[in-house]
Amino acid sequence: MNFIAKAFGCLFLVALFVGCGGTELAPVTGTLKINGEPAGQVEITYHPDPNSGNSGKFSRAVTDEQGRFTLVYQDGNYEKGAAVGTCLVTLRDLASAYSSRDETPIPARFPSKYTVAVNTPLKMEVQSDVENEHDLDVTVDEQ
Repeated sequence: MNFIAKAFGCLFLVALFVGCGGTELAPVTGTLKINGEPAGQVEITYHPDPNSGNSGKFSRAVTDEQGRFTLVYQDGNYEKGAAVGTCLVTLRDLASAYSSRDETPIPARFPSKYTVAVNTPLKMEVQSDVENEHDLDVTVDEQ
């Protein structure tokens, strides 16, 4: 009996240190364009879509001046990638978010529906075991 208790104790410790696995990640890079033009200074966030059975933390990136991005999983380890499965994609225009108080406010380059996960029309599928290249081209009516 003492042997069985020790064996279960060891298995418990192994499970505690190893864990039960985590969210499966896959690398995601891409380009963001607005009306066909590269969109720099935009924060892109991929939120796992729970309505599609996807779970995990979100992944985030900021586009460079050519609109390129590489997602980083926001779990504290900051691995490159996003949760495999369907993700809702939100955008935040950093160029308008951080304009100086002394300047005339810079309007966001896209409507607010793109800024909230429950409203965004953007969904992307992150595939397992491949280099995901996601090119997003958001069409916005001229204001």
